[in-house]
Amino acid sequence: MNAINFILENGDVWLQYAARINSLKERKDSLIDLRLRALSDPKIKAYLNDVADYHGILVTNHKNPDLPIHKLLFLLDIGFDADVPEIQTAIEKIMENKDDNGVYRSLTNIPKHFGGSGEDSFFFCLWYDKENFSSVPLGKI
Repeated sequence: MNAINFILENGDVWLQYAARINSLKERKDSLIDLRLRALSDPKIKAYLNDVADYHGILVTNHKNPDLPIHKLLFLLDIGFDADVPEIQTAIEKIMENKDDNGVYRSLTNIPKHFGGSGEDSFFFCLWYDKENFSSVPLGKI
Protein backbone atom coordinates (compact mmCIF):
# COMPACT_ATOMS: atom_id res chain seq x y z
CA MET A 1 0.00 0.00 0.00
CA ASN A 2 1.43 3.38 -0.92
CA ALA A 3 1.38 6.38 1.42
CA ILE A 4 -1.50 8.20 -0.31
CA ASN A 5 -3.75 5.13 -0.20
CA PHE A 6 -2.86 4.64 3.46
CA ILE A 7 -3.83 8.26 4.22
CA LEU A 8 -7.07 7.99 2.25
CA GLU A 9 -8.05 4.82 4.12
CA ASN A 10 -6.69 5.55 7.61
CA GLY A 11 -5.80 9.24 7.93
CA ASP A 12 -7.65 11.96 9.79
CA VAL A 13 -10.34 13.53 7.62
CA TRP A 14 -8.40 16.81 7.29
CA LEU A 15 -5.36 14.87 6.09
CA GLN A 16 -7.50 12.99 3.56
CA TYR A 17 -8.76 16.37 2.31
CA ALA A 18 -5.22 17.72 2.05
CA ALA A 19 -4.04 14.62 0.18
CA ARG A 20 -6.88 14.85 -2.32
CA ILE A 21 -6.29 18.59 -2.89
CA ASN A 22 -2.48 18.68 -2.90
CA SER A 23 -1.33 15.25 -4.06
CA LEU A 24 -4.18 13.95 -6.18
CA LYS A 25 -5.07 17.44 -7.50
CA GLU A 26 -8.79 16.84 -7.06
CA ARG A 27 -11.07 19.85 -7.47
CA LYS A 28 -12.38 21.45 -4.30
CA ASP A 29 -15.92 21.53 -5.65
CA SER A 30 -15.90 17.72 -5.83
CA LEU A 31 -14.87 17.46 -2.16
CA ILE A 32 -17.54 19.55 -0.45
CA ASP A 33 -18.68 16.84 1.99
CA LEU A 34 -15.10 15.88 2.89
CA ARG A 35 -14.23 19.56 3.35
CA LEU A 36 -17.16 20.11 5.73
CA ARG A 37 -16.15 17.05 7.74
CA ALA A 38 -12.53 18.30 7.83
CA LEU A 39 -13.70 21.72 9.06
CA SER A 40 -15.60 19.95 11.84
CA ASP A 41 -12.55 18.05 13.07
CA PRO A 42 -11.70 19.18 16.65
CA LYS A 43 -8.04 19.85 15.76
CA ILE A 44 -8.99 22.01 12.79
CA LYS A 45 -11.68 23.82 14.78
CA ALA A 46 -9.10 24.64 17.46
CA TYR A 47 -6.71 26.03 14.83
CA LEU A 48 -9.53 28.08 13.28
CA ASN A 49 -10.39 29.45 16.70
CA ASP A 50 -6.77 30.49 17.21
CA VAL A 51 -6.41 32.21 13.84
CA ALA A 52 -9.68 34.10 14.31
CA ASP A 53 -8.08 35.62 17.44
CA TYR A 54 -5.04 36.49 15.35
CA HIS A 55 -3.38 38.92 17.73
CA GLY A 56 -4.22 36.92 20.85
CA ILE A 57 -0.60 35.81 21.31
CA LEU A 58 2.40 38.15 21.45
CA VAL A 59 5.20 37.44 19.02
CA THR A 60 8.07 36.76 21.39
CA ASN A 61 9.80 34.05 19.38
CA HIS A 62 9.17 33.32 15.72
CA LYS A 63 9.74 29.60 16.36
CA ASN A 64 6.70 29.36 18.63
CA PRO A 65 4.38 26.85 16.94
CA ASP A 66 1.41 28.35 18.78
CA LEU A 67 1.65 31.61 16.83
CA PRO A 68 -1.43 32.10 14.68
CA ILE A 69 0.71 32.75 11.58
CA HIS A 70 1.99 29.16 11.69
CA LYS A 71 -1.51 27.79 12.19
CA LEU A 72 -2.89 29.99 9.40
CA LEU A 73 -0.19 28.82 7.00
CA PHE A 74 -0.93 25.20 7.92
CA LEU A 75 -4.65 25.67 7.25
CA LEU A 76 -3.88 27.28 3.90
CA ASP A 77 -1.39 24.54 3.03
CA ILE A 78 -3.94 21.79 3.59
CA GLY A 79 -6.39 23.41 1.22
CA PHE A 80 -8.60 25.81 3.15
CA ASP A 81 -8.85 29.42 2.03
CA ALA A 82 -10.46 32.79 2.69
CA ASP A 83 -13.98 31.44 2.24
CA VAL A 84 -13.60 29.95 5.74
CA PRO A 85 -14.85 32.77 8.02
CA GLU A 86 -12.08 32.39 10.62
CA ILE A 87 -9.40 32.53 7.92
CA GLN A 88 -11.03 35.63 6.41
CA THR A 89 -11.09 37.22 9.89
CA ALA A 90 -7.37 36.51 10.30
CA ILE A 91 -6.62 38.05 6.90
CA GLU A 92 -8.59 41.16 7.82
CA LYS A 93 -6.70 41.48 11.11
CA ILE A 94 -3.39 41.12 9.29
CA MET A 95 -4.36 43.77 6.75
CA GLU A 96 -5.46 46.18 9.49
CA ASN A 97 -1.93 46.30 10.89
CA LYS A 98 0.23 47.49 8.03
CA ASP A 99 2.48 50.51 8.16
CA ASP A 100 2.47 53.30 5.56
CA ASN A 101 4.68 51.18 3.30
CA GLY A 102 2.34 48.20 3.46
CA VAL A 103 4.58 46.18 5.79
CA TYR A 104 2.64 44.01 8.23
CA ARG A 105 3.23 44.61 11.92
CA SER A 106 2.94 41.96 14.63
CA LEU A 107 1.80 42.41 18.21
CA THR A 108 4.89 42.20 20.37
CA ASN A 109 6.41 43.70 23.48
CA ILE A 110 9.89 45.17 23.33
CA PRO A 111 11.21 45.62 26.88
CA LYS A 112 12.46 49.03 27.97
CA HIS A 113 16.00 47.70 28.44
CA PHE A 114 16.02 46.90 24.69
CA GLY A 115 14.75 50.36 23.76
CA GLY A 116 11.04 49.57 23.61
CA SER A 117 8.14 50.93 25.57
CA GLY A 118 7.66 47.76 27.62
CA GLU A 119 4.04 47.71 26.47
CA ASP A 120 2.26 45.53 23.92
CA SER A 121 2.52 47.32 20.55
CA PHE A 122 2.46 46.55 16.87
CA PHE A 123 5.95 46.42 15.36
CA PHE A 124 7.59 45.19 12.20
CA CYS A 125 9.15 41.77 12.77
CA LEU A 126 11.53 40.01 10.43
CA TRP A 127 13.15 36.64 10.75
CA TYR A 128 15.37 34.84 8.38
CA ASP A 129 14.07 31.54 7.08
CA LYS A 130 16.88 30.15 4.93
CA GLU A 131 14.71 27.67 2.99
CA ASN A 132 12.00 30.17 2.07
CA PHE A 133 14.22 33.24 1.76
CA SER A 134 16.73 31.53 -0.49
CA SER A 135 13.97 30.58 -2.93
CA VAL A 136 12.89 34.22 -3.41
CA PRO A 137 14.49 35.80 -6.48
CA LEU A 138 16.59 38.74 -5.25
CA GLY A 139 14.90 41.13 -7.65
CA LYS A 140 11.55 40.42 -5.93
CA ILE A 141 12.64 41.47 -2.43
